[in-house]
Amino acid sequence: MLKKSGIQYLIKNNDVAKIFTCMGELQQLTPIMINRLVKRVVCVRDPEEKKWIRIMEGDIEYIGDTQRCTMTYITEKRNANIVEKAGKKTKDTLILKVDNFEDAIHLAKNMDYNIISYQENLRSKYTCELYHVTYMIRFDRWAQIKDYTVVEVSLFSSGQNDFRDFVDSLNILQYAVKIESNDFHFLSEEEKTSTDIKASVDIDELYKVIHGQDASTIRYITFDSTVFDLFKKSPQKETS
Repeated sequence: MLKKSGIQYLIKNNDVAKIFTCMGELQQLTPIMINRLVKRVVCVRDPEEKKWIRIMEGDIEYIGDTQRCTMTYITEKRNANIVEKAGKKTKDTLILKVDNFEDAIHLAKNMDYNIISYQENLRSKYTCELYHVTYMIRFDRWAQIKDYTVVEVSLFSSGQNDFRDFVDSLNILQYAVKIESNDFHFLSEEEKTSTDIKASVDIDELYKVIHGQDASTIRYITFDSTVFDLFKKSPQKETS
């Protein structure tokens, strides 16, 4: 299944409650998941290739959905014009549902992919309606990031693929923060009123500014310091 991502924004934690207040005024506000742990590993075969596999467990798509595990094959687009226009790297994703986290990791290793990072975040997800179109809004709190929440808006039902009315109804652009010159800045008034509301946050960039490393190069991004050692090699049998 090909996936088209929604629009992501970086919001200071003390402003998230203001977005929730706006959400309370929308119709058919439905919680899908609240503060659920989502864990993932990033696997690469060749560090020089702009391709990798992400194995993720803990996300829920709709009410009644069971906790799922997916393997996502990700490739970066190399079209210079697209990258320059967006100001960021662009990616294509191919998603496959799998039975469980450990088996998916085992499969990736058998395909000669090496785990380079284990990551955790707490995810909350809601659907709500505006002008008879249903949207999903997602809140991600990342381990080792204390002051910011990543908020994603996406289309949940068929209808016009225009997020502007929904984004404006939640006042997201009033609180959105962008990373510029290795620092955090609120959007300018021109950016708030622009019709171009492309994604303004990248997780790797966020960790690089705060911790000096891309998220994908940090071995453990976790709320728990006692996680199992994914990077430990299997013990070798002794030979006589």
